[in-house]
Amino acid sequence: MSSGVHLITHTWRPTDHGFDHGLTVWKSDNSGTEFIPLNWGDSIAWSISGPRKCIGYRGPIRRHPCPENRVVVGGGVQCGPCMATDYYAECVRCNGSYCKATPERREECRRATYAVYVAVFSDRSVKVGVSVKGRVKTRWLEQGADYAGVLLEVDDGMRARQIESSIGCSTSATVMISGARKAQALVSILDRSEAEALVANTFSGLDSHSINPEEVI
Repeated sequence: MSSGVHLITHTWRPTDHGFDHGLTVWKSDNSGTEFIPLNWGDSIAWSISGPRKCIGYRGPIRRHPCPENRVVVGGGVQCGPCMATDYYAECVRCNGSYCKATPERREECRRATYAVYVAVFSDRSVKVGVSVKGRVKTRWLEQGADYAGVLLEVDDGMRARQIESSIGCSTSATVMISGARKAQALVSILDRSEAEALVANTFSGLDSHSINPEEVI
C-alpha cells in the first residue's frame, strides 16, 4: 500500500463476479481519488498519523478535496463548510418529511427508483432502510448485514424515506444501527431460518397504511 495516503472511506465495488473491497483515498496531489484493493490473503500494515483532516465533499459528478485541508475535531470526517457544501448530505439525514437538498438534487431524487429494504444482523437486530435500486446489494455489504431483502421498490427517494419512517414507527425495526453494535455482532452466528423468523415477527402487525402512508408535503 502507498505511504502517506489520506483515507476517505472503505469501498465495495461491484464486478462481473461479485464485489471488490478496498480503500478509497486521495491521490498525493489531491487531483482525484484512487482505489486500493484489499484482497483476501494479503498482509497489510499501517500506522495512523494526525491530526485528522477533512475528507472533502461530494459534488454532483465527483468528490472534491477540502479547499482548506481543515483539521476535523470530534468524531466527524468533514469540516463544517464541506459538510454544508456536500451534494448528498441532506439526503443522508432525510426522513421524508421535508427536502432540504438543492433543487437539482431534489429533481434527481424524484426521477430515481429506490428500494426499501430489510436487513438482519447477527445480534438479532432488524433494520429497515432505503437505497438507490442499482446499489442496494452494495449498501447491504457496507452495512455488514448477515441477511437482507427488498420490501418494495418506489419512485422518488423522498417517498421511499416516508415509507421507511412509517415502517420504523409501526414496527420494532430500527432505521439505524451503530458501528459499535455491528462490531460486537461479528462474534455471533445467525442462521437463515432464525433470520426469517425475526423478520416475520417484526412485520407481523404491519398494515397497508404503513407500507403506503399518506404523503407528507
